[in-house]
Amino acid sequence: NFWTTFTRETEFDYTVGMDVYEESDLTFHAGTIVDHMVLAVTDTADLYIMPEKELYNTTYVANIGVNLTDMAYNKADDLVYGVTDTNQLVTIDRLDGTVEVVDEIAFTTNTLACDANGTFYCNELGTSALYSFTLDTIAEPTLLVEDMGLGAVGSIRLQTMEINPNTGM
Repeated sequence: NFWTTFTRETEFDYTVGMDVYEESDLTFHAGTIVDHMVLAVTDTADLYIMPEKELYNTTYVANIGVNLTDMAYNKADDLVYGVTDTNQLVTIDRLDGTVEVVDEIAFTTNTLACDANGTFYCNELGTSALYSFTLDTIAEPTLLVEDMGLGAVGSIRLQTMEINPNTGM
């Protein structure tokens, strides 16, 4: 129950280069950032918003009524999206927590990222495959990488995905 910072300069090791940034009394399962504000959903589906530099300053928005496994901000349409534990892509209103189902993702996933052009990325849970899709191609996603080198167990441990807005990576 704490936020961490880490750098890519270190080896991919969960204990190397990680520093406690801020402790939390809440258990967040999904989150994203919009205009320097972090939106995050807890294990009980409560949506909170907080300034990126004051993660202790949480403001409760609403209980959104669905369990999210990851969230992503789509700069192309200025909407926040989430993936549910039943593989639905949803939008989340960041002001009142209203959730609307967009469509079902064509494979089992627990990750979601979105680039500046509105292309979404997810890994297939249990296979380590990486897919992309747009809102128009969600029913027929594009396989980008068949094996990210994580193996089936590694893909299950992959809990989030994010596009770096500074580099596009």
